[in-house]
Amino acid sequence: MRPTFERSPTRKATLYCFNCGHKSILSGDWIVRTHGECIDYECPECRTRIATRPTRTDSVADSNGGLCYSPGD
Repeated sequence: MRPTFERSPTRKATLYCFNCGHKSILSGDWIVRTHGECIDYECPECRTRIATRPTRTDSVADSNGGLCYSPGD
């Protein structure tokens, strides 16, 4: 008899606040601010900026090499 393997449910990306420990999925309760071609994710508990990511999902080959910086960086 062969063992059967069950697949666990697909997990979504989870962000963690390094300041207060808050955690939520990427599309969860984070405060999202867009500036230029970048998106900032801020903690709803303590307002710490968790991540800055490009708004476009183009491949690296299509990229113009620009970097995302948050205001104040």
